[in-house]
Amino acid sequence: MATSGEMIAIVADALALPVATVSSYHRVLREDGLVTKGGRGRSAATMTAEDVATLLITLLASDCLEEASAACRLLCEAIFHGVVDADWNPDPDWGQPLSL
Repeated sequence: MATSGEMIAIVADALALPVATVSSYHRVLREDGLVTKGGRGRSAATMTAEDVATLLITLLASDCLEEASAACRLLCEAIFHGVVDADWNPDPDWGQPLSL
């Protein structure tokens, strides 16, 4: 997985957002303990798939930086039910909230 700086750049590009905006949201999530913390440079933490999902959920669900953590917590704690595609096979943890 990529470091937070690398992943922030990828997410910013994918969502057509300024890197500074994505970085600010990531900083808030990190400060609130919602994504992996780490050092800087060589000791920077690599982002897990859950960290990336958390960042994406937050960016898409919140209208402003001040509500980022609350929106993240609300959606990550939600339990989603129902499968539209009958061939789709969910993982064993389906229906469980994301762990934060």
